[in-house]
Amino acid sequence: MRYFLIALLPLMLLLGDELIVNGGFEEPLSVGWTTYGGSNVTISRSTSYHPDPDYEARVYQTTGGGSGLLYQTQDIPSTNLKFRVQLKLYAYDNHYSAWAAAAFVLYYCKTATQILGRTMWAYMSPGCPWQNSSTLHIYKVTNQNWNHYEIDVDEEIRNHLPGVNPSEVKKIRVALYTSAYHC
Repeated sequence: MRYFLIALLPLMLLLGDELIVNGGFEEPLSVGWTTYGGSNVTISRSTSYHPDPDYEARVYQTTGGGSGLLYQTQDIPSTNLKFRVQLKLYAYDNHYSAWAAAAFVLYYCKTATQILGRTMWAYMSPGCPWQNSSTLHIYKVTNQNWNHYEIDVDEEIRNHLPGVNPSEVKKIRVALYTSAYHC
């Protein structure tokens, strides 16, 4: 089983300011980003992932279970934010009892360690247990193309995440994420 995630990371805008540090990946990933993953996970940046000449980041996971993560957390004054991301996601498993998923996740946090809810753009293989709930909204990605997504964070929380109080959200975490079971 192989699965991977490639993304041109977001621009989060508040009055025209970009909140993500090194969101275009023009500097090494050590600038602004934190990585996590086992020996079967490769996290990298390159100009060869997308037809444009700019850098993109990739979280790639090969056979085996576990997860890979590239993320950063930023303070926000409010949820009055517009969010844009361009993604290419793919996940594949090769066994009836296995599942794999690749996602871009927008976490709504009260503190650096207290997650209130999440919005996910996810490409999931059959059997992936992820489901919408009062604190998780999943946009299912069904193709392997580069896709552009844009949301109003405040509207997203109010319309799709009834378990999240927007006034409690003090931080936003953005993450490229891969996960698999029994692959």
